[in-house]
Amino acid sequence: MALSGVEEEKYHVPITEIDKRLKESVEAVARIEEDALLTGIGKNGTTPCIGIVTIAALERRLVRQLLVDLLVTKYSKEYFYMANQSSTVNNPVIIIGAPRTGTTILLELLGLDKSNWRQLKSYEATLPIVLKNSATKAAHGWLAGLEYILDGVRHIHHERWDGPTECRSALENGVGAPYTLWYVLGATTCLDAWLCDKERRFSDYSFYRQQLELLTSLSYINNNNNKHQTTWLLKDPMHTFSLDALFHAFPQATIVWTHRSPHNFAASMCSLLSSVWSRMLRHSTQKNNNIQQKQRKFDSAIIDYLALALKRAVIFRAENPQNSNNFIDISMDDLVQNPMAVIDQIYLFTGKSLAPNIRADMIKYLQQDHARKQRKKHAYQLSDFDLTFQDIDSKFATYTAAPFFPVSSSATSQKIKK
Repeated sequence: MALSGVEEEKYHVPITEIDKRLKESVEAVARIEEDALLTGIGKNGTTPCIGIVTIAALERRLVRQLLVDLLVTKYSKEYFYMANQSSTVNNPVIIIGAPRTGTTILLELLGLDKSNWRQLKSYEATLPIVLKNSATKAAHGWLAGLEYILDGVRHIHHERWDGPTECRSALENGVGAPYTLWYVLGATTCLDAWLCDKERRFSDYSFYRQQLELLTSLSYINNNNNKHQTTWLLKDPMHTFSLDALFHAFPQATIVWTHRSPHNFAASMCSLLSSVWSRMLRHSTQKNNNIQQKQRKFDSAIIDYLALALKRAVIFRAENPQNSNNFIDISMDDLVQNPMAVIDQIYLFTGKSLAPNIRADMIKYLQQDHARKQRKKHAYQLSDFDLTFQDIDSKFATYTAAPFFPVSSSATSQKIKK
């Protein structure tokens, strides 16, 4: 902390709350090796264990989150007036939807139009204040190292360390939304506590907005106070857990919700996470031959929480009809079959104009993306994870029954390639 000159600053929440959050995170990590939710979900029924590299990465992540909290709290005071003159934070466009529903390619396509959209970069979410010292180098090094570790899943999902990122990293600053402990490591206890604590969720989303306001102010300074404003373009599937807090922080937000059959995105998500876990976790040599236990635990750790996130989002929309005009629903089937038509639909909804040269850039990007996916296809099926169509239909019934769900839930192909 002394390295950045913020040792006298205060966190955006009371220190007792910070202590509580740190304790929760440490205890969750300590329990992972004996967590029944993870039993048997490793390769060939093995149980994953936390390795030294993963522990070190989590420790540095917690320290960074605390550092960011102090930095943002300090510098937001200095740039408060400038940040509040900006409408770009008031009306962001935010892409949500279940993981593996096309949110990433949609973000990348729209992000090509830098005259209209302002994206959140990975290094900005990691360290919103650029410090010209070893702290910045450490943040960049950490991100580059993470990209290298996950290079093996590039054909499934890839994120450049210096490219656009999801909101999750910024939401976790200040030891906030505990998405990574669940999403990457399968630990659910911290997420359960966070979801039940409305005050904490609202506080963390307000702090996320504060980070965006600070980044907006710094952008003005770096551009010599240029008044040209672009709209924040944000993305994170995990927002479906907490739309009430999202709209509390951004009442005028436009939400682009991507949809896909749960049969497809559930299998794709399990495939992605199993690949990530194989790189983040080592495996015990003792095999668990209880297939039924393997099926139940993987299912409970991941699929049940995906269903919960979408159910919470559906309920929010049903209970808040005043926000109906804030949403535009996109089918991933349409995005795959006619992506530029979907792009046109979003531009019309947001009142933006798409320049011909940017349209050409988007078409070129789509062609390159298609060629890349042809080189190494991502193949998966529900049975790979001991899941059945009936399991998925039951768990995601609330989501597929929603009036805005634009795709058929009766998938006909068990073998899916993307």
